[in-house]
Amino acid sequence: MTDTIAADLSPRAYERASQYLSGLDADWARHIANVGPCRHEAKPAREPYEALVRAIAYQQLHAKAGDAILARLLALYPGAAFPSPAQLLSTDPDLQRACGFSAAKLATIRGIAQAAVDGIVPSLDEARRLPDAALIERLVSLRGVGRWTVEMFLIYSLERSDVLPVDDFGVREGYRRLKGLEKAPTPRQMREIGGAWCPWRTVAAWYLWRLPNSTARLPKRENVEFFDSAKAAEAAGYRPSRRARGDQTSAAAERAALVEGACRLIEASETPPQLDDLASEIGMSPSHFHRLFKAETGLTPKAYSSAYRARKLREKLSTTNASVTNAIYGAGFNSNSRFYEASDQLLGMRARDYLAGGTGTVIRFAVGQCSLGAILVAQSQRGICAILLGDDPDALVRDLQDRFRKAQLIGGDAEFEQSIAQVVGFIEAPAIGLHLPLDVQGTAFQERVWRVLREIPPGTTVSYAEIAERIGAPKAVRAVAQACAANHIAVAIPCHRVVRRDGDIAGYRWGVHRKRELLRREAQT
Repeated sequence: MTDTIAADLSPRAYERASQYLSGLDADWARHIANVGPCRHEAKPAREPYEALVRAIAYQQLHAKAGDAILARLLALYPGAAFPSPAQLLSTDPDLQRACGFSAAKLATIRGIAQAAVDGIVPSLDEARRLPDAALIERLVSLRGVGRWTVEMFLIYSLERSDVLPVDDFGVREGYRRLKGLEKAPTPRQMREIGGAWCPWRTVAAWYLWRLPNSTARLPKRENVEFFDSAKAAEAAGYRPSRRARGDQTSAAAERAALVEGACRLIEASETPPQLDDLASEIGMSPSHFHRLFKAETGLTPKAYSSAYRARKLREKLSTTNASVTNAIYGAGFNSNSRFYEASDQLLGMRARDYLAGGTGTVIRFAVGQCSLGAILVAQSQRGICAILLGDDPDALVRDLQDRFRKAQLIGGDAEFEQSIAQVVGFIEAPAIGLHLPLDVQGTAFQERVWRVLREIPPGTTVSYAEIAERIGAPKAVRAVAQACAANHIAVAIPCHRVVRRDGDIAGYRWGVHRKRELLRREAQT
């Protein structure tokens, strides 16, 4: 990347850039002819502070999810097109978190706002006067702001003409396809290759991003055979091109194949591989690999690795004549100590208890009454594992017994009565919070949903679709509803705060009338 500041990206400049790149070789000429004129669309009037906040909001999210979260943030400031740094900093962080931001993302966004107040993030006029290298050095010093984010700012907000984001997967994959390579170049190789595209590396990146979606190379005339109809071509032994189904399908299939390959690498590794090593094997930067993996699977690589090892461990412990030691090493743990550090989270209990079908696990419980009816609270060695509501106390006890068939259930514990008193108090006045540890046991997907549910503040409701977007799986609305229905820790994991898109109360495991009453109480606090 050069340090030049001037950027003439007028239509005439795009034409010159296209001509320059077409003259490099036949591959470039053919590709540019297929795509047509460069139609790069920048937002040159956007302040650096706003551009960076928007970029962080969209990180590791589908575009629709990013749109929804950003829209909720902007709705907090109805009188402004975009909140100023001072407005953003003066807003209660809990309200901003409720928009759908993770704690880390919100910290980055508020850090950008503070840096704008302190003058570290420059104004648009100042940024236009600074060279690329100086802007990158200044902005990547901010927490959570990486080089790729700054490069996108240079391209789309400052209209810089000679920026090549070598860490971008689309750029390197586009070049691989342009040249018919088996493997995409590394960022270092891409930087060397891109030197020949100066001073139009921004336009080169624009064309490379479109190569996976461009048409195939034009064949030579002597290799082409024409037919009057598709049926005639099929009768001659030809079959439809997969491109006929749409280039987007092909690109999606390639992304899925890359992530599937990463999953196989994780599963084949004796110990959980590092993110950098996985990204290197796939040919991506760690940040882009992490984002792609989460977008495709809904889990981070680390979470996928943990879930896979947990499944292997359960399988090993469930086999005939299984031993804990063999299961430990068979599941990929290279030492007993590493296993015992994680066994509670992986199995929900100690390994020997799991091997015995849960026998020996001690769960204390108590049944009481609250304004919503009967309530049962149960606690394992690690925390509250069930809060059940209903009309019949005996039915609640049977439900607990069915859930923990081989555990040792202890009722009538006077000391434990204090815990149920806290839970009852929490149900009567949700604003006081529940300060007891939770023993949450579910599938990886359920726990992702339940984690997001615990971030919804009292008095607030969200739709099932919004929850799906927040976990990065916008199409999994039905699965989100099922995860809410599977929740066995009422109120503390507040699935009652999830409603239909039109605001309708919808269903509730412990009765719609209880859900409506809980929401009424929270609205009054």
